[in-house]
Amino acid sequence: MQLYLIDPNSRLGFVSKLVAEVVKTFVALQKPKLLTSSATQNRLLRQSLVAELYPTFRLWLDSFAMFAVQAGEARQVFEDVDLALIKAARGGDEGAFRQIVESYQATIGAQMRRFSRDRNVIDSLVHDVFVEAFMSLGSYKAKSPFEHWLRKLAVRVGYRHWQAEARDKHRLEKLREEAATLPLVTEAPFDANEAYEHLHVMLAQLAPRDRLVLTLLYWDGLSVAEAAKLSGWTQALVKVQAHRARKRLKKLLEEAQ
Repeated sequence: MQLYLIDPNSRLGFVSKLVAEVVKTFVALQKPKLLTSSATQNRLLRQSLVAELYPTFRLWLDSFAMFAVQAGEARQVFEDVDLALIKAARGGDEGAFRQIVESYQATIGAQMRRFSRDRNVIDSLVHDVFVEAFMSLGSYKAKSPFEHWLRKLAVRVGYRHWQAEARDKHRLEKLREEAATLPLVTEAPFDANEAYEHLHVMLAQLAPRDRLVLTLLYWDGLSVAEAAKLSGWTQALVKVQAHRARKRLKKLLEEAQ
């Protein structure tokens, strides 16, 4: 059975409106030429454009709809593969878990870059995430995609890393010294690497809870609900923590200037 993002009736209506808008725009662009043409010629031009464009746009919309359906089917296939690998890994199949690691290593590696600038530390954190994932596979209930569950573990591992760092008083002093040498935000435009370094240094001076909520909401661009799921906090706590963290970060930025 063929599925569509838009049901067949409304889909045809959508195509008709789309074609009409394209024709209208084309006619507007051709207005100088049309002023010298007769009304009959103009009407014939419009009819010709509609006849030519309608099949093309209908085919385009069908392709778009089927692509979306196929993408959804592909996601389901990937989730089914994950479940099969997880089941095998729970049974002691090391090769199955190795495939899980290979599938998600890049995703988790990108996420752990939020928690450190040190390549060695990032690699160590990624390793810790997968070790914890292996030890916790029995707790995965498949109520959400495996990637969501894995990312939640990653946030937990990264947060513990920040908590350990926060206990190092010498490190905080070094961060303050480094922040003092950074260019002002209002100075010359940053390139991506400079912005990355600047953001890490400023956030690293905050308490782990402040740092986490700002990272999830503003660096990762998550919604309050998504940040709550990954952090394990309530949405109300995320909002309160974000408000407090923004005020503390603002104070740091003012002091740095």
